Amino acid sequence: ASIESKLIAEALLDSNGVQAEAARHLGISRSDIAYKIRKYGLWPYVVIFIHIDLIAYYIWYHELAPTSLHYH
Repeated sequence: ASIESKLIAEALLDSNGVQAEAARHLGISRSDIAYKIRKYGLWPYVVIFIHIDLIAYYIWYHELAPTSLHYH
């Protein structure tokens, strides 16, 4: 994978898949990032990684986190 595709993937992960936010972070337009996501075929993979991260956080929060961190 190219450096550009890695940077775009990281920006998408950091923005939880919000393309406009990832584009702002990279200093490119929303349409440019949409084109590059299609060009590099990133979208299905980024979505999977975001969901895995959310599932891991959910498991940690509900199973492993100290109860003092739980909000009621």
